[in-house]
Amino acid sequence: MTKRAKPEILAPAGSMEGLKAAIAAGCNAVYIGGNRFGARAFANNLDQDEMLEAIAYCHLHDVKLYMTVNTVLKDREIKEALFSYLRPYYEAGLDAVIVQDMGVLRFISRHFPKLAIHASTQMTLTMGKGKEFLEKYHVNRIVPARELTLRELCTMRRETSMELEVFVHGALCYCYSGQCLFSSMLGGRSGNRGRCAQPCRLPYHMAEQNRSEDAYLLSPKELCNLPYLAEMIEAGIDSFKIEGRMKRTEYTAFVTSMYRKYVDLYFALGKEKYRDYIKKNQKEWEEDLQNLSDLYNREGFTQGYLTGQAGDSAQRHPGQKGTMLASKRPKHGGVLVGTVQKVNPKEVIYKVQKTIHAQDVVEFRNHSLTPSYEYTLGEDVPAGTLVTARYKKGSEIRIGDQVYRTKNAVLLEKIVQDYLRTNEQVSVQGHCVAQKGQPLSLTVTLKGQTICCQGEICQKAKKRAIDESDIRKILQKTGNSPFYFEKLSIEAEENVFLPVGAIKQLRRDAFEQVRKQFLAQFWREDTVTPEDMDNMGKDIVMSEDMDNMGKDTVMFEDMDNMGKDIVMSENMDNMGKDTVISEDINNREKDDQKGHAVSKESLKPQIATSVTTFEQAAAVCANPKVDRIYFETAVMTEKELSQAYHLAKEKQKEVWLAMPVIFRHAIWDRFEHKIQIIRENAYGQKDIPLIEDIWDGYLIRNTESFAFLTKYIPKEKLRIRLDHNMYVMNEEAQRFWKEQNVTLFSTSLEATKRELEAFQNYEPMEIPVYGKIPLMVSAQCIQANQKVCVCQDPKEWHKQIVFEDQKKRRFVCVNYCRYCYNIIYQDIPLYLEEIADQSTTIAGSIRYSFTTESASLVERILQGNMPCKTQRGHFDLGIE
Repeated sequence: MTKRAKPEILAPAGSMEGLKAAIAAGCNAVYIGGNRFGARAFANNLDQDEMLEAIAYCHLHDVKLYMTVNTVLKDREIKEALFSYLRPYYEAGLDAVIVQDMGVLRFISRHFPKLAIHASTQMTLTMGKGKEFLEKYHVNRIVPARELTLRELCTMRRETSMELEVFVHGALCYCYSGQCLFSSMLGGRSGNRGRCAQPCRLPYHMAEQNRSEDAYLLSPKELCNLPYLAEMIEAGIDSFKIEGRMKRTEYTAFVTSMYRKYVDLYFALGKEKYRDYIKKNQKEWEEDLQNLSDLYNREGFTQGYLTGQAGDSAQRHPGQKGTMLASKRPKHGGVLVGTVQKVNPKEVIYKVQKTIHAQDVVEFRNHSLTPSYEYTLGEDVPAGTLVTARYKKGSEIRIGDQVYRTKNAVLLEKIVQDYLRTNEQVSVQGHCVAQKGQPLSLTVTLKGQTICCQGEICQKAKKRAIDESDIRKILQKTGNSPFYFEKLSIEAEENVFLPVGAIKQLRRDAFEQVRKQFLAQFWREDTVTPEDMDNMGKDIVMSEDMDNMGKDTVMFEDMDNMGKDIVMSENMDNMGKDTVISEDINNREKDDQKGHAVSKESLKPQIATSVTTFEQAAAVCANPKVDRIYFETAVMTEKELSQAYHLAKEKQKEVWLAMPVIFRHAIWDRFEHKIQIIRENAYGQKDIPLIEDIWDGYLIRNTESFAFLTKYIPKEKLRIRLDHNMYVMNEEAQRFWKEQNVTLFSTSLEATKRELEAFQNYEPMEIPVYGKIPLMVSAQCIQANQKVCVCQDPKEWHKQIVFEDQKKRRFVCVNYCRYCYNIIYQDIPLYLEEIADQSTTIAGSIRYSFTTESASLVERILQGNMPCKTQRGHFDLGIE
């Protein structure tokens, strides 16, 4: 077998108890949240003292601790709280932080120089192309989007030397992580702030169906990739990540133990023998999978994304129905254990097909998995037995209903005994010396760290002496201390005496000293405070001033050089035009240089639109007020895109290309192939406008698009604007992107008016003023999950599926088959009238986003004639 390192088993810890259970079960690392800035705000997150204890506990057990700082932060949180929050953990040796926000990424890399950063799955990273610019900020690990296939992960492994951390077990989000506004827009609890209310687990009603047919349209099954463990090891995955910080401690312990078991088995047996072992030991294998199901599943398990069931446009299943959703039951499904045979008015008789035990909980369900009654067993019941049980009056139990076990009491008790009631002590070696007239000494060695501790003076025994066996017995009673003696040698003179308490105290003192000495190696003292950073900035400015003073003394060497300076100045001006938000801002700067003051209030923002169809594009081009058009590529054919492009140019509009919302390997290959076709067919032909540098700019929604454009578009011709889903909620995020030569931004749809006003202190931004809010971007497809995949029939592409929740709120799902993703929109569009009518100056530009609107509706909206009910999103009321 090819020599490779064992992948890390990375366990979730929602509490200190969960952390200790995960370590007892054999994990190599845990990820856990503190009391701020984590994506699970409702877990039992640790306060400062508990977190410091957790870091020490992990290091003593040779386990790494990764702390979640994976939410989008507001400006004041970074400036006022982030440094002081992280400093004690960094100093104590925190191993890494998991980060979503690019501003947080930049801040941590500057202030905590030796802290590893893991790029969270909420960054929606689908390829390894962004390695270069992430590495500059101390990122050493990528947590890819959970939607990637095994083939894509193998490609990603080849593309980057960064560590890859992949989810292998636990809950799946319906939406690409980091791209979900569902909870935020419906109830103000933002997933980007760690407060997701999980609306995906609620029932919904298809518009064309009877309301009695409510289903869980957005609730994926539970992930279990244990069957593909060997393939993932062979793909070179560095870390196997288990989801579950909100689940019970027993879940954390047992799932960790299962992945520990089979990873160790693979490396003990090798590639071929491991697979043979699974085949030959099917009973053991199936029992382990059943135990995992007993702990938690949703209508069973799925490995769907790994095997390409959804989301990969190069690996689809046309004509097949999706199989990844738990459409009948969104919570724990339990394990099928029996079937109802008879029912009378007071009793039900069911036959047990699996042995069940006292204190198990069983539940009766109909064919739709709707529960009717549950009860706790009082005694063990062997498989094959007919069980008679009384049931609650009014329970609708019928012959043929199935019986599920939702609590396996025997399994839970075994987990408690194996992992929760154990005192995980660390081994040390000890040597004790007891000599009359000398202090009792105890030398302790912990993982190469040795200390010698002295206690009371040893006395000559007046009555009963203490011998080696007595000393050994006392020292080895380590109880609840963090250590136990793996090896203990003792030298004791004859006729020596010491109080028992003195020996115990010496052991306590020695253990504490060796603990402190061991943990001291993780201590850091190289933080860069905000004050230090400010002073560094001043020093740089002063240095630049000195340099400029030197340049000023050589001002007029000759007229030729002066001419060159003028050319350089003009070039700088032109470069500035490429990166400044609007022409009006440029004009203001020029006027200021001429001495003509132009107030910011007198400037009106530019009007931008994004269009999805050719008909929308034609309607937008006809409006003289529109300055800029973003062309979406998911719906228009290449011919339509070409026609729309030239029509917009004829109307003297700025024409920008909107890159796909999700950019995976198949999409990269398609765009790359298109560039080759363009270059082979005489660059610039009118009928092929896709990608090349004929565009005035590019709207991007992911880092993969950024990597693609910087690779293929000349730097001097590349203008990029970040869309609203690349969250720029703080000044640090703006600075991060400026360091990548990106200075054009869009405001987040979760920003309030006050926050939008604050942004103008940094850069004028583009504010979305109209559009159906994209609540979810998903690799799942409602069309495929309810009927079949239609990817091979372009006539069926871009279908709009309307559904409602139980409050009769309507949503529109559009399947963008070209790129194999769905977007679920809120049916009631956003409309910020006071910004749209340009009565406020907080925007560099404003944007109307058109998705499902007809051409006539586009015309009316641009004229300010809003024909439908609208909403204001988070403009007035912010997120938690």
